[in-house]
This record gives sequence, C-alpha cells and structure tokens, in this order.
Amino acid sequence: MISAVSSAGDPSLMDEAVSHYEAAAIKGYPHAHSVLGFLYGTGQAKEKSSAKAFLYHSFASQGGNTHSKLALAYTYFQQKNYEKAAKLYAEVAEAVVEDTWSFLTPKDVGTEFVRIYCGNEENKKDLSKSQGEDSEHFQIEMSEAQIGNERAMAKVGFSYYLGLRGVRCDRHKALSWFLKAAEKGERRSMELLGEIYVRGAVVERNYSKALEWLTLASKQQSFSAYNGIGYLYVKGYGVGKNYTKAKEYFEKAAETHEGGGHYNLGVLYLEGIGVKKNVRYASSLFVNAANAGEPKALFQLAKMFHTGIQFKKKLETWY
Repeated sequence: MISAVSSAGDPSLMDEAVSHYEAAAIKGYPHAHSVLGFLYGTGQAKEKSSAKAFLYHSFASQGGNTHSKLALAYTYFQQKNYEKAAKLYAEVAEAVVEDTWSFLTPKDVGTEFVRIYCGNEENKKDLSKSQGEDSEHFQIEMSEAQIGNERAMAKVGFSYYLGLRGVRCDRHKALSWFLKAAEKGERRSMELLGEIYVRGAVVERNYSKALEWLTLASKQQSFSAYNGIGYLYVKGYGVGKNYTKAKEYFEKAAETHEGGGHYNLGVLYLEGIGVKKNVRYASSLFVNAANAGEPKALFQLAKMFHTGIQFKKKLETWY
C-alpha cells in the first residue's frame, strides 16, 4: 500500500495491496480486518459501505486492534449507544494507562515509567515541525549545550530520550547529556536518570542508583521526583516495601501541587494500599490531580462515572 501511494497513483498497485489485506483477513489477522474497515469506511479502493466497515472493524476489535476499537466506539457514540462506546473506550484507555507509569500495572517494571518530565519540552510551540537533526531549535540548544549551559544540556538529552524536535530517539546520547547536566546540578536530568536506572534503559537496572538520583532531584526542588521515590517504596525496589513511606513521599509531592502526587495518593485510597480504603477521598484527590493536568486522573474519574462508584453513573459525563 505504501508503494501504491508513492507510485504517482498507479491503481494496479493499490488493488494488489488490497488483495493482500483481503487474503490476510480471511486468515483472521486483526490488522487486515482493521485496514479493510478503514477502506470501506472512507471509500478508498473500495466502494464506501458503512455496514462492511462496521463488520470488519468488529472483527478487528475482537482481535484486539486498538484503531478499530476507537472506530467502533465513535460509531456507537454517534448512535448515542453510550454503554457500548464507553466499554470500548475504556479498554483502549486501560491499555494506554498501563503503558505509562502506574505502580498497579502488573507488567514487569521495564515497561513502566517512574516519571516523564512534563514541561516546555512538550509544548506544541516548542516542538519543531522540521525534520532531522538540522532543526533550527535543536541546533540552537545543541550550541548552548556544547558551551556548558545545563538547561540546554537537559533539553538536548530530552530530545534524544523521546525523539523530539525531529531528532531520532537515542538513549545513549540522552544518557550522556543527562549526566553532563546533572553534574552541573540540573534537577530534571537527575530525575530522568532515576527513571533510566529504574527502567534499565541503556544502563543496567539499578534501583539503588535510581533512588540516589531521585533523592538528589528532590533536594533540588524537583518535587515530582517524590513520586518516583514513593514508587520505589510501593514496589520495594532497592528499598524495603513500605507503604507508609510511599504515602509520605506522595504527600510531599501533593503538597507542592504536583498532580502525580494527588493521583498516586488517590490510587492508595481507592485500592486501600497501606491505608484504609476511602473512595470518597480518592475521588477528591483525583479531581485535584485532574485540575493539575494529570491525564491518568481523568481516566480514574471517567471509570467512576462509568461504573457508578462514588458518582452517579452518567456516561455523558464520562465523555
């Protein structure tokens, strides 16, 4: 299909691509079902048919395809069938939340995040639309980093760490720049070094070093690092599992209006982890976290509206 698009409109190549997807769909591949659902839904290479699009997206959704789940959910939403739409949206959201940091995630810690700094690096204005490492923004930061500006070092490291500003993700280069910035006392780099050692990204996983870096970051008033320290105590990584200490560190983060602190405390009280279960208090913490811009808190509140826990079940509010 890529060849067909890049071939200046040769219809035979598109027909060939579609035939491959149809053959794969017969064998039961969810991705193939999803692509055919898209083609029938948009009328590209196939005569537009909402019924066939719905059918193929249904097959793909049953096979776990995320794109088709979203397509079906939107269809149900348009039909005001909120119950079915909410179920599909919830499945997708659950998967997204599990792929980001959560100490309740049953996956191996290597797939989890302690903390990703949320700041100007993620603002649309600051993310250059240009491609490659010749990005003007990146080059300016690189020049400043090379003359010893610790904030520029951190930004360059962050660009390499997540592949921002047209730069390809390169964790080795990110680690090098974070270390240089941390040596100059740059707090965000210290926090991200803590994350790197927790995840075992580039370096060998080392929870003791992670704790050292997160502690240094917190002393430099990187208050979100308290969440990482609390995480280590919840999981018992590099320290003895201690829910009381975890709660203390989450509270320290929350006291500084750090959204992750409110969220993590909310999870403790929602699940009764080291504290007496208190859904009402958990919901108020999630509201505080959501107001502070924590997306996972919005997810938890949505689940409460969806299931009728603490709040009256109201699927319109869920959206």
